Amino acid sequence: GCHFAVTLYSVGSPSRTYPLCPYCFNNPLPEWGEMPETGEEGENSETTKGGRGLMLQCPHPDKHPLIQALQVSRDRATGEVWILDSKPGNKWQFISTRSSLVKWFP
Repeated sequence: GCHFAVTLYSVGSPSRTYPLCPYCFNNPLPEWGEMPETGEEGENSETTKGGRGLMLQCPHPDKHPLIQALQVSRDRATGEVWILDSKPGNKWQFISTRSSLVKWFP
């Protein structure tokens, strides 16, 4: 793994929080897989009022060590990974790395 401070990236509605290593985001290793698309309006992004792109999915590939450490399950049909939401607090939820799906716990 890297030796940089990990931040939290919160986005979307319903809100999802993903771990983000700024160094790894800017310097991805090929063995992690393809980086998610950024900056273009579409299913996994939106454009803000300032015209900048906002990523609505996990900023790291599913094989990144941070994502692997939080992985709970992999959806066989879509290939997306379900992870434990990194948001601090007492409400636990599983979130998809590639869509806006959320599974809340009571």
